[in-house]
Amino acid sequence: MNKKLVEIGKIISQPAGFRAFVPSQFPPVHGFNFDEGIFKKNDQATRLVGKLDGITKLLPGVNFFILMYLRKDAAASSQIEGTQATMLDAIEAEAKINASVPDDVDDILH
Repeated sequence: MNKKLVEIGKIISQPAGFRAFVPSQFPPVHGFNFDEGIFKKNDQATRLVGKLDGITKLLPGVNFFILMYLRKDAAASSQIEGTQATMLDAIEAEAKINASVPDDVDDILH
C-alpha cells in the first residue's frame, strides 16, 4: 500500500543562524486525500460519541456525574505525583463530613 504523507511544514534556515519551522498552508490547496480506513474510524467515533450523548440523557444529574469524573481524574493524577489523599478524602473535605482529611487533599480539589 503506497500512502502519500501530508507535508505539515518545512524547517528553513534563517540568516541569524537558527532554523525555523514554517507550517504549510492550511487547508491544503488540493484538499485532503484520506485513506478509506480514516473514514471508517471517523464513522465509528461519531457513532460512539452519539451513544455517549444518548447515555448521558439517562443520568439524573449530568453535572454531578462530570464533577465526580473530574474528581476521580484529579485524584489519580495527584497520586502519581505522590499525593496521599484519595477521591473519597476530597469528597469528604468538600462536603465537610470529616475534619481529619489529609493535608494534601487540596491538591485534588484545586
